[in-house]
Amino acid sequence: MIRIAILFNIKLYKILIIFIGVIEILPLCSKCQNVISDINTTYNTSEDNIYMQFDNSMYSTGDTVHFQGFTLTNGLPTISTKNFYVDWFDEKDKLLAHQIYPIVNSVVAGQWVVPNYYEGHGFHIVAYTNEILQNDSSHSFREDIPILGYQIVPQFKFDLFPEGGNLIAGVENRVGYYIEGVHPTEIYLIEGSNDTLKKISTKTDNYGSFVFLPQKNKSYHLSLPMDSSINVELNPVKESGIAMKTDVYVDSITIMLHKTKDLLIKHLFLKGIMRKDTAFQSSFNMEKKDSLRIKINLSDLPSGEMKLCLTDESGEILAFRSVYITGNTNITNPAPIDIVNNSIPNAQAKNLQIIYRDSMPAIISISIRDMAFVTKNRNFMGWLLLGRNIEDSLLQTNKPSTLNAIDNIMLCTPLSFRRKVNTFDSSYFHLSGQVFSKRKLPNEVRLIIRNEGEYNSLKLSLDDLGHFKDSGFIIFDSCYIGLAGGQDDLTFNIDTLLITHGFERSPYIENKIEIFGKNNNIPNKYQRSLNTIKLRAQLNLYKEEKDSLNIRHQMLPNVSVSTRQWRSRADSVKDIYMTESMKRRFDNVGLRVKDIDVDKDPMRYMYNNIVDFLKGKMIDVDIHAHIFYDEMEISYETARMMTSLPTIGFIRIIGIKPQTILIYTAKYTDSNLKERFKHKWGQLILGYNSYIPFGQSSVAKEKSVSDRRKTLFWQPGITLSKDNNIMDIHFDNNALAKKLLVVIEGIKADGTPIHYEKIIETKL
Repeated sequence: MIRIAILFNIKLYKILIIFIGVIEILPLCSKCQNVISDINTTYNTSEDNIYMQFDNSMYSTGDTVHFQGFTLTNGLPTISTKNFYVDWFDEKDKLLAHQIYPIVNSVVAGQWVVPNYYEGHGFHIVAYTNEILQNDSSHSFREDIPILGYQIVPQFKFDLFPEGGNLIAGVENRVGYYIEGVHPTEIYLIEGSNDTLKKISTKTDNYGSFVFLPQKNKSYHLSLPMDSSINVELNPVKESGIAMKTDVYVDSITIMLHKTKDLLIKHLFLKGIMRKDTAFQSSFNMEKKDSLRIKINLSDLPSGEMKLCLTDESGEILAFRSVYITGNTNITNPAPIDIVNNSIPNAQAKNLQIIYRDSMPAIISISIRDMAFVTKNRNFMGWLLLGRNIEDSLLQTNKPSTLNAIDNIMLCTPLSFRRKVNTFDSSYFHLSGQVFSKRKLPNEVRLIIRNEGEYNSLKLSLDDLGHFKDSGFIIFDSCYIGLAGGQDDLTFNIDTLLITHGFERSPYIENKIEIFGKNNNIPNKYQRSLNTIKLRAQLNLYKEEKDSLNIRHQMLPNVSVSTRQWRSRADSVKDIYMTESMKRRFDNVGLRVKDIDVDKDPMRYMYNNIVDFLKGKMIDVDIHAHIFYDEMEISYETARMMTSLPTIGFIRIIGIKPQTILIYTAKYTDSNLKERFKHKWGQLILGYNSYIPFGQSSVAKEKSVSDRRKTLFWQPGITLSKDNNIMDIHFDNNALAKKLLVVIEGIKADGTPIHYEKIIETKL
């Protein structure tokens, strides 16, 4: 029995652990190693963190929202995760769009068009990977974006999080709280029905914590002074167990463990995990002891998230806690980027030069926006390094107040444990299927494929059972497949069982982040926004029980890519011409629609231009009509000058004056290509969403509508390195902006985040 200090050298890190008190040290025996192994399989030790940079911070109806997503796995650029999922919701949590993009070099780029008919004040985004949903759905990226001229009112939420996972009777417990939608200055802790134990000052912060000593056979809840009928119950109090209380400082962590006297346990095992590696592990004797204080020196650790897990000899988890530590690495180093403004003063044409000053390669995205529309705080590092919505400003200082604010956010995170390890996210959407024949199967099959607007022929070998596979053919948007001519004795199916795995619908349609339980104590006036009170985080919920309420988060099913046949020739014509973005924009908008298959109309040769042709069809084109030619907007005057009617394949007229008119040229470069498709027109595979490049508007001309673009320049997926360190940017300013904000975000090859902002004066 001695007073000691022990130095552990585990893997990459050296950690000094000082046990203050009189304890007996238990060696790291084989039983300890087995318990540590059980922790690895029980708790998620491999995780993705993601972040989305947008080209702006607010949008109008009809705008295109451009984004780039960044993914890190255990602090390094992702190489194993393949698919990036983005769900777009309206203010009432109705799913507007579910998108899937391939992750290449740990980044992804995409877009979504705000519907012209959208009447909400904003929209909500949830982004995730399959790894996130399997392991820790609380790390899914979430963002509220307002519509220009409105402000999003956050939904009312009130959640409680006992530190370590449980409330233990007879010992001191710390409880975290999260309040959103209201900002009370204090809340009340109430025992039973009406006995107020204490007032808790919230300082109007969303996150906070308090300490109290719960008793056996007692129930507790918190109430708001603004409305005493709003009650949120705490976890049921456990009669025996261990309570954990952790305090984080600049250079150390102290952990206080309080055990109930009736808990007969001899040995405890403590493990700390950082970026999947074991930062430290220890075992100690708790026989005849009710409390223990542990201090961990952080001087030899990197900055980031550490997961602390406490178990008994059988491997049962007694307490768990995630903490943020400021170690020996600075995650907020200045970005190695400079911007030189080479623009002529007061000119609308702008010329900037980006200079990268680092030997480590990086992938970045650049957004240049009108300063009048900048509203959001920076949270790039918080999401990418910690998987939480923590403002970068909190991570840029080591003040005790900011460390405490971060710790309260880390405390108020639902616990999540691994139930099953799945690997069905290991491949991209590829083309595979099977060919059938009434006769002997050939050695190969010839297909006609339209992918991303282009037609191609594809010849694939068949095995003895007629299976074919092309692992290099990544499917985007709507991919149409038909048998080439001369194969009338063949039929084919797109594979729905082998390697093409995806999701038929978003897992967040019903339950966005967690499985929720309705709180029946909430008054009706709050029910619409308060019907998603989370179940409290209890460690005993993770045992193998059949009760569906014990499932902590939605597990995505293993679903194959769906296929369908075109319903009719009219449907196939529309599908062949229109991209998915235009379908989402103009399909099912509740307006009258008329389709004209121009290339089948013999009367098209009788008219001088498109406008006259439509008048011949009894369609009076309004001078203010919105006209798109191959999905590029053109003026009414330009449409009147278009005389090449034989090259037009398809026209769609939407609504009445002023109409929207979609004009498409014939897509077939091979005059015999149509004839090569078999009857029924083939099949449609729904694959990844395609990335559509950012389109810059021209400078506003004299007497034209004032140019009020909010985003002046956007480009994702830029690779910079020591040998490729200079990039020139040319763009046009809008009509009114006096200041522009340049935002550059990205990651270096070692996972280090890059964030750089600079204000550019445009009016001197």
